[in-house]
Amino acid sequence: MLRIMAISLLRCYIISILINFASTQLKSCATTEICVPVRKCAIYKEYVDQALRKWPANLQKLAKDNLCKRQKVDVTTVYSVCCPKLTNHKECGILGIDRIVNGEVAAVFEFPWMVLLQAGSGKFVCGGTLISRRYVLTAAHCIKNASPITSVRLGENDINSPIDCNIIDNEKECAPPPQDIRVEENIRHPQHSNRWKKNDIALLRLERAVEFSHSVRPICLPNETPEQQMIDPPYFIVSGWGLTENGSSFDRLRFARLPPVSLESCATSVRSLNTILKLDKSQICAGGVDRVDNCSGDSGGPLQYIANITSRVFQLGVVSFGVNSCGSQSQPGVYTNVLYYMNWIHENVDDKMPSRGIQLLLLGIVCVSSALALTRCVGQKQCVDFATCNDFKTIAGKPSSSWSPAVRVQVQSRLCKVEQRGNIKVYSVCCNVATQDSNRSKALALLDLNSCGKISADKIAFGKTARLFDFPWMALLLDFDRTISCGGTLIATSYVLTAAHCDRKVEYVRLGEFNVSKRIDCSDDGKDCADPPQEIQVAKFIKHPLYSSSKRKNDIALVKLAKPAVLSFSVKTICLPIGSMVKNPEPTHMFVTGWGLTERGTTSKVLQYATLMLVPNSQCTSILARLSDAISLDQDSQICAKGQGKVDNCAGDSGGPLQYLSRQASAVQYGIVSFGVNSCGKQSAPGVYTKVAHYIEWILQNVQ
Repeated sequence: MLRIMAISLLRCYIISILINFASTQLKSCATTEICVPVRKCAIYKEYVDQALRKWPANLQKLAKDNLCKRQKVDVTTVYSVCCPKLTNHKECGILGIDRIVNGEVAAVFEFPWMVLLQAGSGKFVCGGTLISRRYVLTAAHCIKNASPITSVRLGENDINSPIDCNIIDNEKECAPPPQDIRVEENIRHPQHSNRWKKNDIALLRLERAVEFSHSVRPICLPNETPEQQMIDPPYFIVSGWGLTENGSSFDRLRFARLPPVSLESCATSVRSLNTILKLDKSQICAGGVDRVDNCSGDSGGPLQYIANITSRVFQLGVVSFGVNSCGSQSQPGVYTNVLYYMNWIHENVDDKMPSRGIQLLLLGIVCVSSALALTRCVGQKQCVDFATCNDFKTIAGKPSSSWSPAVRVQVQSRLCKVEQRGNIKVYSVCCNVATQDSNRSKALALLDLNSCGKISADKIAFGKTARLFDFPWMALLLDFDRTISCGGTLIATSYVLTAAHCDRKVEYVRLGEFNVSKRIDCSDDGKDCADPPQEIQVAKFIKHPLYSSSKRKNDIALVKLAKPAVLSFSVKTICLPIGSMVKNPEPTHMFVTGWGLTERGTTSKVLQYATLMLVPNSQCTSILARLSDAISLDQDSQICAKGQGKVDNCAGDSGGPLQYLSRQASAVQYGIVSFGVNSCGKQSAPGVYTKVAHYIEWILQNVQ
């Protein structure tokens, strides 16, 4: 009774804080929004237990502008607001391989949204699907009151193998180790009935955000846009390890194609086995042709289809129940209809991501008002990007929910500029110039611009294969098992410059390498040999806080080494475009060096290089749109370059350097290999590089 009274009082309090909106005109929600009670909208969850006067001014205005419904409940009025729907991530539903191959056993990377659910007992009990960085979709029957789901595993293929690999044309392609993440909250549908098999849907909120990779991506959820729908798909796909609440059937991830089954036909089959069960529009059916089809899916796993235009994978169903007949008879399975429950999903998903319909301070993710008066910087303070201000270095990139109230007030009080850059707003704050200048001077000293970039050989030879000592700043990034994953460049004795997308559990950096298949590298005549390569543990991987894998922007990172590198003929630092190292006008010809590394493997044992020519961004965008995905390039922070032959695409590494020679004949890093068309040896296409000069201040702030 006391609990009911407490809930009622809380509801009344939440309602009362909006009572000032009684005369506000109601809004019609857009197709990207949903009308829900204010307490159910993620934007306001942090404030609903506070008096309205204590809300940020912009949040009060936002709630008032988005009122969409008034409803009498007993003696009170419940107010609802237009709340942004969960939107599919740009990387959702992209198959990890070119196509779904024929066969029961799934390949590594094939279904990167598959999730294993682990109960307190330590056993995997059900499956699920990743739908965003913080949420997994599954079935309500997988969550037991006495044994809730405590953790999930992502990026798994073979449960018994620590590292999953494909072998294609005698080349091994391995996935990163699976991610095990604890569950913060089990969210079952409140009307779930295990007896009547209704509302069998649930969400799991994870303790931390998932790291996306080729083996971990979200699946797309259905909506009403025609390019993402397929009317009456010819078949569905079910994938899983054959998990049920009672145990597991397979070690390897499997899949099967299932034909659609009408609800009427399915209901007849179900009634013949269980007379009390009745199906409705919240459920869909599939299967019933091949006996083994019943074995391929997991309880809580996905019923999927491939959209006919985008070729992305969407989840239409959640494995709910069926006949327990694996291998003995063929019966259709019953699935929870995801489309029917999209509103419930929207109401319960709160990723705290910076696209919630309110002005969010980029990096800090703190609410500000678009009409907020900006501060004028005085004294020793200068207006700089929030990301580059050392005063807020420890909190940049963290959600405002982790900040103390005092810090939030300090950030807002020092806001000095709001600038639109492409599709995002960049916020600047008044920052202590003395601190900035002091750190900048120390960083410049560490970069050692006097001795950087010296070519050890007399000249760079013309040819695909580099010579020993030609590019002594080249670095290799290694995983925990010493697998080479990306390239980089040594810019200071304790820092390597690379791409942000290379962050896949980098543990070591190898310097002074030339031929990766040899322990000691020597010149062709055998007269000159290099010292053994240095392998140094990574102390910290520093990604740019504005890095976006989906938008492919700000793809830059620093790797801090646990100990300084020892400089020698085979280990030197490259120059950065600072001061006298800047070439005006900008050079038109560059060279790229590397072993042809991508996040998925290597193409050459010996260091290679190629000469490239810069390509205007507009022309580059047009070419990439024809060959791959259309993407908008940023004029200030991204550049394009292209060689004359098909093989030029093979020479550079992910995270490796695009370079030019300065007037002092020193090598200067102009760009970082970011992305391009995966077309090594097949077609000539431009590559996209992160423009290092644009990020010099960020580099100087982080080199210590």
